[in-house]
Amino acid sequence: MRTLSSSLHAVGAFLQDAFFPRSCGVCEKPGTILCSECFHSLPRRSSQVCGSCGVRETPSGQLCFECIGTSAHDGIFAATHYDDPNISRLIHLFKYRFIRDLEMPLGAILAESILRSEIPLPDAILPVPLHPRRERWRGWNQSALLADAMTRNLPPDIVPPLFHHWLIRTRFTAPQMSIRDRDRRKRNIENAFSLNGKKSDIPFDVSGKRLWLIDDVAASGSTIDTCAATLKKHGAAEVFGVVVAR
Repeated sequence: MRTLSSSLHAVGAFLQDAFFPRSCGVCEKPGTILCSECFHSLPRRSSQVCGSCGVRETPSGQLCFECIGTSAHDGIFAATHYDDPNISRLIHLFKYRFIRDLEMPLGAILAESILRSEIPLPDAILPVPLHPRRERWRGWNQSALLADAMTRNLPPDIVPPLFHHWLIRTRFTAPQMSIRDRDRRKRNIENAFSLNGKKSDIPFDVSGKRLWLIDDVAASGSTIDTCAATLKKHGAAEVFGVVVAR
């Protein structure tokens, strides 16, 4: 029997198609959420920069020599540039205009960039969690959708396991994108995450593991860093942020 939740999502999808017909998020060509030409024209990063200072080039976004020890995370790998207007528009449509179907092309861009890179594969992948209150408002966690789409676009024989519920958000915070100041961003997200002790049925222990945190955007890197601090506290050996744009 269809649940109330799935029924409401079906109604929402019908209304969206009825009142906001599908068209390419870049060129507005009708019939597709992102046409093939625009998908291939979106800029991909040709190089990565330090996950902390964002200035010095490093092989896969690892922390540069001068930034080692300044962050809980070990680096941030980004597929594209957020300052590209088409990329920022697509992410805005995905997160704030509720165009859920953009999960697939954005996840494919992420997977494609990973396959072209030399970033070491992790032991497991964790999406950055939303607070339940915000997830109920949005209807989904965009980071979880991206993680799903990304793993579906990676070769099955190399894709690491994906755990949706190991990391949880325990404190409701203001959206990071609404805060300009780097220090305020850090304070806003501080102590907002924990491991989910209630999920004892999940056969995974972060101790000694290399992990990827999947998110849509890393601006200051504060969210990735706070998640990494939580995971390191429980023994994770290495934590990398892997994002669509930075």
